[in-house]
Amino acid sequence: MQVLEEACSKKGFQPSSDYELRHGIGRKVVDPTLTMRYAGLANNAKLELVKASQSRATGGTVIVALQTDSGRLQESFSCDTSLWDILLHW
Repeated sequence: MQVLEEACSKKGFQPSSDYELRHGIGRKVVDPTLTMRYAGLANNAKLELVKASQSRATGGTVIVALQTDSGRLQESFSCDTSLWDILLHW
């Protein structure tokens, strides 16, 4: 995400949620939630900054699942909920 934000700011594009980074022959989208180490990029890979087909929504909800000895707990939370608040919920 940091690389995407930096590329957008250098080009004067705002907001960065309207753009994405692509790489490779098939022009695969780089997942902005991954670190570069786990993004599956080759050494010295060239990235392309392109307009996203869909804008990434900021905010919203996420589903969190917690596996315990007694079973699996699953609940929806707001994106701005802290991990501590999620643990307190259960």
